[in-house]
Amino acid sequence: LPSWRRRLYQAVDLLMPNSQAEAEQLIRYFGVPAKRIHVVPNGADERFAHPDPGPFLRRFGIRDFVLSVGRIEPRKNQLGLLRAMRGTGIAVVVVGEAVPGHEGYQQRCRRAAGDHAHFVGRFDHDDPALAGAYAACGCLALTSWFETPGLVALEAGMSGVPLVLPEGGSAREYFGPMATYVKANDLPGIRKSVLAALSRGRSAALAEHVRGSFSWTTAARATREGYQKVI
Repeated sequence: LPSWRRRLYQAVDLLMPNSQAEAEQLIRYFGVPAKRIHVVPNGADERFAHPDPGPFLRRFGIRDFVLSVGRIEPRKNQLGLLRAMRGTGIAVVVVGEAVPGHEGYQQRCRRAAGDHAHFVGRFDHDDPALAGAYAACGCLALTSWFETPGLVALEAGMSGVPLVLPEGGSAREYFGPMATYVKANDLPGIRKSVLAALSRGRSAALAEHVRGSFSWTTAARATREGYQKVI
């Protein structure tokens, strides 16, 4: 694919994608030699390992809900999640704001949402209510068209929150059989997977996996290895 991006990728000494799936795309679509690629996994702050539900509960008073966190835009497919969960009577909490230019999409989401949906706006990353939402929820559902794999999935996974994640992207590379994967346009599949996730409960194995493999310390070590290759 001829583009400024290809010229940039060809000019650097090393590229550090977040997954092997991204690495393979760089090789396939941009002709980057494999020897100039070093995978550095994404990471999550270890403060999410033991979140306190209190700050979220005091502000909103909801628990055991389906949680969706992210910018509100078509790629994130909040609309699909909300349509899939209509009529279940289960609360869906949407954390995030519309990306500029996608305010109309946010309005479509609000119209599609049932009475049990709650749009709570955006939280700053250090807002205790964000960690509180992970602690209070019944599962995290990212029904995007693709994710790489989604920082919020790592943050929620730090405490073993049941995960429903996209088929597209690198989520499966990160979580393997410890999450459920859905297609963005399969509303019955999303509904079934979310209901199953809510019944599973938290996973100590998932929490241990994320803490051990996807902390920022792990990411820093992999980054240092990349710099050492170049030096």
